[in-house]
Amino acid sequence: MFCVLESFHRMLRRREVFAKNSSKWGDPRAKLLDGEAWEQAKPTVLASLNLPGETGEHPAARAALLDGTYREVAGRVPANSQIVFDDDGRLHFAALEPEPEPASLLDLRKAVEAMLPRVGLLEVLLEVFSWTGADQVFTSVTGGGARLKDLHVTVAGLLVAHGCNVGCTPVVGGIDALKYGRLSHVDQTYLRLATDRAVNATLIEHQAAIGLAQAPAEAAGPRS
Repeated sequence: MFCVLESFHRMLRRREVFAKNSSKWGDPRAKLLDGEAWEQAKPTVLASLNLPGETGEHPAARAALLDGTYREVAGRVPANSQIVFDDDGRLHFAALEPEPEPASLLDLRKAVEAMLPRVGLLEVLLEVFSWTGADQVFTSVTGGGARLKDLHVTVAGLLVAHGCNVGCTPVVGGIDALKYGRLSHVDQTYLRLATDRAVNATLIEHQAAIGLAQAPAEAAGPRS
């Protein structure tokens, strides 16, 4: 049974057999236009690909170009130490060595690191919330008007957990707003597609009001 599956998978990869209704392993020829559908789409397709209406010598010219290019590349292989063939005939390229970083880049990196504040992501989000009030858009799915105490802290913790894809455990803290039960409750009740869209809109609106964001438009001047 294993040999059958192995052979089937090898034939799939070689496109010797096809899986029906599969976007990856299906027969690409089944999606070709034919008949009236092709006649309607033909002018647009030919124009977009810059192809002649009649095949004529075009296939022969493409075949000659492909053959010539293949022979040219194949002729360079023996002298190229970066290319090897294994016993199965597969082509392998040697790994490229990294280029040394220039001194100017090292100095720039040190300067940027020295200017960055030593704060955690949670503190950054809380500061952004204080500037924009974006945390106010997180409302309960039940529609209740009452807000939990320190809800903004819990939301910031959840955004870090989801944004870094680390789960809630790393952001659990000693305060009530970061207890696991509180994080789980807010995650299920306050975080959803509607609030994600609302907070994005709020952040974009505040960013658009920053002078640096307006500078390119001001430099371009009014549109004619």
